[in-house]
Amino acid sequence: DIGYENIYSEQLRVKADAGDILVVFSGSGNSANVVNALEMGNKLGMETFAVLGYSGGKCKGIAKHPIHFAIDDMQIAEDLQLIIFHMAMQWLCEQGPAK
Repeated sequence: DIGYENIYSEQLRVKADAGDILVVFSGSGNSANVVNALEMGNKLGMETFAVLGYSGGKCKGIAKHPIHFAIDDMQIAEDLQLIIFHMAMQWLCEQGPAK
């Protein structure tokens, strides 16, 4: 058992490559599993993004590209994360299939 704190970082270690994109969403930015995923992503040479609420926590300083909403309300922070997710999905869909 690799433990809850390594659930994402271990998958990245096995499957990810340099240049891949990692996007994480965290309310507090301090969940060990998300922090470890960002650290592994950086170690592998991935482009790391974090969409965060509250103070941004540890993730704010680890992600290469933090998107931080200084909101101290989890529901509002999650709503803002959902907006970013929908905007990213719309952009990806508009790009069409990779050639």
